[in-house]
Amino acid sequence: MRLSTLVWRESWGRKTKLCISLAAIGLAVAGFVCVTVSLGSWERSIETQLQSLGPNAFLVPRKTSMSAFHRVDFQEPQMPEYYISKLRRAGIIKPGFGAPALLFTTRLKSQKVVLRGWSEEFQLQGVPQVPRFAANEVVLGAEAAEGLGLHSGEALQIRGKSFQVKAVRPKFGSPLDVEILCHLSQLQQMLRAEDKFTMVELIVTTQSEIDRLSRELPTILPDLRLITRQAIIKTQLDTLSTARRYSFLLVGLIALAAGLGICLQTATNVRRRRREVGTLMAVGASMRQILWLFIHKAVLVGFAGGVGGYLLGTAAAALLGTLITEQPARASFGLLFNSLLIGVVLSSLAAAIPALHAARLDPVEALSEK
Repeated sequence: MRLSTLVWRESWGRKTKLCISLAAIGLAVAGFVCVTVSLGSWERSIETQLQSLGPNAFLVPRKTSMSAFHRVDFQEPQMPEYYISKLRRAGIIKPGFGAPALLFTTRLKSQKVVLRGWSEEFQLQGVPQVPRFAANEVVLGAEAAEGLGLHSGEALQIRGKSFQVKAVRPKFGSPLDVEILCHLSQLQQMLRAEDKFTMVELIVTTQSEIDRLSRELPTILPDLRLITRQAIIKTQLDTLSTARRYSFLLVGLIALAAGLGICLQTATNVRRRRREVGTLMAVGASMRQILWLFIHKAVLVGFAGGVGGYLLGTAAAALLGTLITEQPARASFGLLFNSLLIGVVLSSLAAAIPALHAARLDPVEALSEK
């Protein structure tokens, strides 16, 4: 009875240690998967936020003064239309993320307004939608309409031409509020600038895009300069970078703890099986066979922990990602492969040190132990 109790306790102890090893590897892998997927969701959330803020990078002719740009004081357009074709061929202007803009600052009834040439072809993603309007109609920004004292359906004279107010846009708290939208062709005719634009407006969502623009623009069109709202982009990306560093630091600590646990468990197993190892070496077992005796179990534990960690991490990311970033989690089979690789490598490396010690035992000394 005592012998059976001891055997049961030893078997239960081994199962408990095995479960602890599996849990340790699973938690380390789950942390890696959760952080990777959640950061991907956060990056997509930042892209969505930057798009909703409208253009944050601008390509303007070098003749345009910085003070005029920041005062929103645009006069004669100076960018020829073939610049737009060249930028499109270079991949700088992408549908939904880049578009030419024709702007002209003037005064109507002593109210400063910005005339914008509107075309459905040049719509940017995330920018508030514009209601459809005819060539003889305009759409007013909230401040422009208030300053001019106009409402929908009333008439407005612009540079000798009469237009009807199609709609008044809601207040956005941005330069859009002082804009008057005309059809692009109509504004080009009024300004006698049929083949010219004022600038190119871009939406950039990563620092690498800004770096690429700064690097390639002088080669493609040296007559243009890049102006960015760097503070907006930098704040968002710095926050993400800080979160990435601390998240992977936490995952690294979890992985270190898991590795130490497996290392200690393997060392305990080696001490318990010293006589068995000595016997195997005495009958001709090689160092490789002794190593595999201990490492193959670690490989199986790492594989199982990798699968479990992937599933657990994906579920956690789906929950946390939706709550924090309001973006759906996107796990991939490539991430599953990485999870298995991390689990197996971490478990094997943790078991390798005590296993190597076992493979170097002196069989005479090991057999002489009681």
